[in-house]
Amino acid sequence: MSAITTPVTEARKQQAAYNAWLRRTPWHTFLIIESAANVQLRALVSKIIAREVGKPTALIVVERARRLIYVQESAYANGLMKRFGGFTFGLDRNWGYQNAEGKKKVTLADVKRAILSLDERPKK
Repeated sequence: MSAITTPVTEARKQQAAYNAWLRRTPWHTFLIIESAANVQLRALVSKIIAREVGKPTALIVVERARRLIYVQESAYANGLMKRFGGFTFGLDRNWGYQNAEGKKKVTLADVKRAILSLDERPKK
C-alpha cells in the first residue's frame, strides 16, 4: 500500500527537489543533481527545468535513497545500457539503473568514466 499524499508531504518533496536543483553541479555537457531525500527526484527536477530553463537539459540524476541513477536527455543512453544494463526510456535519450541488492553497483564515478570512454570511441 502506498503512502497517502497530502499537501504538506507534496510540498516537502518539491522542496527537496528544489534544494537538489540549487546544489546542481556542471560536468561535461551535463548538470549533476544528487539527493539523499526519498523522493522521485528525476520527475520533480524535470518539472523545475521545464519551468526555469524551458528546454530539454542533459542531466545525471542520483537518487541515493531510492538507489537509482539516471542520465537524461543524452545521446549516451544506449551506450550506458550496453555497458551497465538497466533501462532506457524517452526514445532512447534517457537511461536509468536501479542499484538493487545483489546487483553490481553503478556509481556516479562509473557513469562519468563510461561517458568519457564513449566520447573516445571512433565515430561511425
